[in-house]
Amino acid sequence: MLETMQSRQETLWDAATQFDDQIGALQQQKADGEAFRGKKGEEMQEALQGVHGEVAALEKEEAELLAQLARVQASLSAARACKADMEERRGVLEEGSAFTLEALQHQMDELAGKQRQQRAEAAALAGCGRVVGVAQAGRSDAALHDKRVAEQSLLACRTEFLHAATRHCYFQRAEMQLLLRQLRFCAAELADAVAKQDQAAEIGMSALREDMCAAKRGLQGTYLDLEAQALKRILAIHGLRPAILRTCRAASPACPTGGGGTEAGGVKEAELNEELEGLLADMQGLTAVFDGLTRPGCLPPPGRTLSADQADAREASDSSDDISVAADGEAAMSLPMFATSCTLPDISQQRMRLGGGAQAIASPVLCSASSTQQSHGSPCVEFSRRQCLEASWCVASAGWLCFSPPASAAQYQRGISRYVRTKQLDDLESYVPLVIEARSQLQKAGNVMGQDAQSARLLLRDGAFSGLRDNIKALGTYAGRAKKEDGKLADNFFSAVQSYDFTLQRAIKTSKPVPGEAQQQLETTMQALDRLLATVPKDIMDKSQHIIEDISGPVPDSESEAGVASGKFRAEQIEQFLLK
Repeated sequence: MLETMQSRQETLWDAATQFDDQIGALQQQKADGEAFRGKKGEEMQEALQGVHGEVAALEKEEAELLAQLARVQASLSAARACKADMEERRGVLEEGSAFTLEALQHQMDELAGKQRQQRAEAAALAGCGRVVGVAQAGRSDAALHDKRVAEQSLLACRTEFLHAATRHCYFQRAEMQLLLRQLRFCAAELADAVAKQDQAAEIGMSALREDMCAAKRGLQGTYLDLEAQALKRILAIHGLRPAILRTCRAASPACPTGGGGTEAGGVKEAELNEELEGLLADMQGLTAVFDGLTRPGCLPPPGRTLSADQADAREASDSSDDISVAADGEAAMSLPMFATSCTLPDISQQRMRLGGGAQAIASPVLCSASSTQQSHGSPCVEFSRRQCLEASWCVASAGWLCFSPPASAAQYQRGISRYVRTKQLDDLESYVPLVIEARSQLQKAGNVMGQDAQSARLLLRDGAFSGLRDNIKALGTYAGRAKKEDGKLADNFFSAVQSYDFTLQRAIKTSKPVPGEAQQQLETTMQALDRLLATVPKDIMDKSQHIIEDISGPVPDSESEAGVASGKFRAEQIEQFLLK
């Protein structure tokens, strides 16, 4: 029994010892687990801190990318504005090139008829010689016959002179309008360059200031060149004015044979006279506009030229200057007879002479005629000799004028259409809907110009405005045929929308808010467009309004309801509707 108890006690002691060992092992495992958990917690804390650092770096990189995206968007907006300016300048250059090409084409046509002009001149001079010889010999019947022949030659020469003078005046008027537009544009660019130069001087950027100074000097030279060319054209017209007025006011000689032809010729000559007088009045108006231009203050005084360093800077900038006049067109318009008698070294003296009127400028043609009359003695047959001298003067004037380049047929529908073929217009219904849509697009431009002037300018160049020039000209042509306007409604609209666009461009370049005058210019443009639409017959206007209402449905998701995309989409829908 005791032994059993002892053996059982030993067994219990062994079991207790095993339990103690197991408890120690479990405690050791617990300690190891706690140590491992602490180590893993530290590692996870370090990893979490690393993740936080990476997140902060990514957020910083995201902010940099957003800033870079904003800069790219600003650069894209500036590039779009620059593209619009370049397209506008390209339009001006293309218009000048068109004038030059038309001038060369008409000059080639006139050179083809040179032989005919020389033969007519020789026949007229021979007739004059026969009239003088017969009159001196006292043979009255033959003298009367030769007199009639000379009068017919005089009538033909006078008509040829009027045609040549009309072409010359059209060309000079078109060139003068282009020069005035370029002068305004150059003055605005010059003011912008001066402002940028002052800003560069204020912030101490010497390199930028030197660049702006060089650009300013180049623009100064360009402005002076354009001013001199405008003065040359004004002098040419004023020098030719006495000869034109004398020919227009002279009575056509009566031709006994072919009375019907004489009446038709008289009506045609009267129309030419009225047309020439209108052209001269237009040139007087352009001269007044030229005299009223505000000269930039950074230009040298009238009569003074640029200094040597300014001339060098101008030559260096001429290669990149966007405002230029074709040299071929200038060479084609140079008048040798006026070069010796009407060239003045001082611009201010030329302005003073122009202000004195056309009487102060002597006409070479009149001078030659008066000198011819003074060289002869007393007339033995006074009437015949006067007719001979007048015929010689008209022949010489027509031969001189017929080689001057004429005007562009694309610019004028009245008068010049008898020399150039024009494209047949479509029906009036095909032009009115797009003009009405352009009016709506113009209102959108007025709504957004206060917040985004660049978007307002884009609205004036896309959608219904992409072909607005042809549509407006067509409406003006139809209104002129119906005698509902005097031919100036279309020009008034173009002038108003150009002034409005120029104000927006100036606000974009100076990074300033759109001035208050832009709203007035917008209202003027809308009024000019409304006056032009008022000439459309009521039935056509109602039909066009129905077309606009039919396509005024929802715009697809890819098109924005407001902006250039919407205007382009609606214009395409109108064109597709009209083509059906």
